[in-house]
Order: sequence, then C-alpha cells, then structure tokens
Amino acid sequence: MTRPDPVSVADPEDTLSGRFVAVALVLGVIITVLLCFALPAVAGQVSELTTPSGAITDGRVSLQPQPGWEVLANTDPDQSTEQLLAKEGVVLALVTVPADLGTDPRAYLDAMLEQFDDSLVPDYEPVAFETPTGDQGAAVMVTGTNQAGMLTAIVSRDSSVAALVPVIGDPVASSALLSEISEMVTSVR
Repeated sequence: MTRPDPVSVADPEDTLSGRFVAVALVLGVIITVLLCFALPAVAGQVSELTTPSGAITDGRVSLQPQPGWEVLANTDPDQSTEQLLAKEGVVLALVTVPADLGTDPRAYLDAMLEQFDDSLVPDYEPVAFETPTGDQGAAVMVTGTNQAGMLTAIVSRDSSVAALVPVIGDPVASSALLSEISEMVTSVR
C-alpha cells in the first residue's frame, strides 16, 4: 500500500497573508508609539488655544474673572477693544496692543503710568512674573489721592502682542481684592 504524499504547509511568513499580518502588527506598534508621544503635545497646544468658559477676551488674550466680578459694557467708541470688569468699587480693564515697546513688560507699565499723569504713583518697583502659558509679565501697585490699584503688563511669548490690565478704584477695596486680581492677571492666556 502506498501512502499519500504529505501535504506541505509553508511557513506563515512565506505566505501573503502571513506577511500582511506581520506588516500590520509592525505598523500598529509604530502608530501606537507615535500617538503616545504626539497626543500630549497636541493636547497642550489645543489647551492654549481654547478660551475658558466665562473669560473676557481681546484678540488672542483671555482673562478668567473670579466669582462676583461683573462684565461692564464699554461705552467709549475710541476704546472699542477694551473690556471692563467691576466689583466693589474697583474696575479692571483688559486691553491688547501691538508689542511696539519691545519684550520688557516694565516698558508698558511706564507707558500706562504716563497716561495717569501724577494722579497715580507706584508704591514700589514692578514685580516680574511668568504666566502659566510662559508669557512674561510685570505688575506694580499704585496709589493716588482717591484711588489705588495695580497695573499689569504681559508680553506674549512670540513678542507680537502685549496685554495691559489696569485695575483702578477705591484704595480699601483695591487692597482687599488684590489676591483675586492677581489670580485673574496670572490667568491671562
């Protein structure tokens, strides 16, 4: 009796479907690794571009008000981009301007102080800070005869725009709200 010839079976790698599976697995691993590294970077960029709910904005800049601050309508047609917040006799403005004075935020503070003439005097040297998004800023407390506040300037990382945040009002209310104001200012995006 003769035996039938055994059926030869090829290695899985030698078949077309075996090669396809191997290539698909390699591509799947490569794509997974790329996504693991790319997603956090993309998420960071998207979060910088997203404006928080309830924020006031001017161009690329947004500022997150603390609870209790009221958004005021701007009635001055010459200051159409200015957005105002008010609370307990204190008014906060958000204005963006081209970064014509350079990258040092203190130059913008000096320009704001000139607008107030001698009615507001700095209490001390400006304090430099960095926002959570990496923009450079400076702030100074100011005092006048019947008003006080804080002037803040922040220059964007790409040095194309400067955010000016003057906070002026009743001296007692300004000092009482200082921690809230500074939290909003450092939230400028």
